[in-house]
Amino acid sequence: MSAEVVEAQLGQEARDFLETDLGRLFVARAEQDEKDAIHDLLTIDPYQYNTLTELQNAITASQTEYLIGNRITQYLNDAIVNGDVAWQNLTAKEEV
Repeated sequence: MSAEVVEAQLGQEARDFLETDLGRLFVARAEQDEKDAIHDLLTIDPYQYNTLTELQNAITASQTEYLIGNRITQYLNDAIVNGDVAWQNLTAKEEV
């Protein structure tokens, strides 16, 4: 099985996963984590921390939450796009 076929199949599996209850839950949780992290960053009170290091750690934790949420959906979307491209390439090869 060629790499393009595998990539096309993975793209379809990612698309199918997003249509399941679990897939929708993952995306919803990831989006909520992103929103929560942005809210935390925008409302952080620098005066509640005793040291600059504590403040930096709180900011880093919020940034990490945002990135994790963002990456989950990005990986799935990338798989779908790459799968679509692979299907298009395979279709073009068959037409030649």
